[in-house]
Order: sequence, then C-alpha cells, then structure tokens
Amino acid sequence: MYFVGAVGLLAPSEASGDKRTESVFTCISAASTCDEIRACSRPTAAQAAVCDTTAQDTCSGNTLVNCSMNGTSREVTAFDCAAAGLVCGASADGADCGIASCDPASMLPSCNGDLLVTCETQGNVLVSRDCRREGQACRSNSAGIFDCVGDTPCDPSTFQTRCEGATEVMCWGSTESRFDCSRVSGLTCSLGVIGDATTMGCTPIEQQCIVGASESCQDGVISYCNLGLPATFDCRSVGLSGCTTQAIGTRTIAGCVP
Repeated sequence: MYFVGAVGLLAPSEASGDKRTESVFTCISAASTCDEIRACSRPTAAQAAVCDTTAQDTCSGNTLVNCSMNGTSREVTAFDCAAAGLVCGASADGADCGIASCDPASMLPSCNGDLLVTCETQGNVLVSRDCRREGQACRSNSAGIFDCVGDTPCDPSTFQTRCEGATEVMCWGSTESRFDCSRVSGLTCSLGVIGDATTMGCTPIEQQCIVGASESCQDGVISYCNLGLPATFDCRSVGLSGCTTQAIGTRTIAGCVP
C-alpha cells in the first residue's frame, strides 16, 4: 500500500516509532560529551519559548517540542522529526512526528504487510505500528477496519492483563496481544511496583528497589533505582563538579551539574 502525502509517494517499511528511537540512539552514540548528549533532546531558546503559551506538544518548523513535559520534568524536550525521515504535524489535539501529513476525517487505517498505518488526530500525521511486536497481524477487525488483530478475542472492559512466563498478555482492540518482556534485558513479566503503582506486566527481574522512586545526591554521587537494582553514578568521574536534586511533584530527581 502506498500513500501520497506532503513528502511525496511513500511506502512505509518500518514502524515510525522505530525510526524515532533509531534517530535518538544515533545522536547519542555520536556524542562525546554530556552537553552533546543533552543537545540530542534540548530545544533552542526559541523552541522552548513556544511552551510559554501552550501546554500541548507543538511543532517548531520540523521539530517536535514536548511542551506537555513542562509540568512533569525538569525541562522541555525537543525531537528533530526530519532526522528520522519524518515530518512534524500539529493539530488541535497536539503534535507528533509522522510519515506524512494526512486528514483523519478522510483517511482510514490500512495495512502495509503487518505494519498498521493510521492517520492520528494528534498532529494529523500518518503513524505506522508493527503488529508483529505484540504477536498480532495487520488485517480487518470485527468492524471491518484494518487494525492489529490477534487470534484470541477479548473484552477490553473486563480483561485483566496476565503473564504467561515472561510474556505479557494484554487486550488490544478486541483481541489478545502478546509482548515478550525478556526482549529487554533485565525484564520479565510479573506483578511489580513502578513508581507509585502496582502493575502486572513487564517489570524488573530483580526488585530490590522501586523503579521511579526518589533519587538522592551526596558528595557528587547520585543514587537511583536501575531496573529494580540500587545503582549509583559519580558525576565527578566524567569531569563534573557534583550533583543536585529537584522536586517534581512527590518525586525527587537528581542530576549532575557542571
């Protein structure tokens, strides 16, 4: 299936989210200093200033500016959609990176192999999702609309997420979806605590501490929870002077300082 959009004739070959992730890792891998790593997600002054008048994600040129993060994290972040071969689109529902611009009112979901391609109202952009990631296939659902569909029906209003070994079984749409948590090193499927919530799903194999718990700083050393295991990082080991903390809601976040 091909799509005609703002950037021409398109044949999505991979999930748009994968393109974003790959672009971020490429930027970080090429960095040699902390400042260069921060620059991979740091907006310019002009981009950050856009968030003074909105709490929604928005576009600054072809850069996605995450203004919605302003109230929950220490700083606004930005992502260069073009670096991932994507475009930034904005709408009344917010903004996002996508394959091309589209009109949600006239463009229905479609399949390109097992890639589900939808026109999202957040940004009015085409977004592709690999159904195989959750053990599903891209095909028509019970309503005759293309979707990620599994072999086992489920009712999302009553379904309870469960574990089958290391696999998290969820209800997506009206059929079961499966994700192998062990794809991520250090994770399995179990009942665990992440932040303030108890959840059934992908959780750390080792749970000696709570993921998302408050962090601390002492003598330049940050203490935090890394995939369920207590961990530390000495800011001075990378040539920085020390660390500091900041309260974000009920949580304390620690970070290195120059």
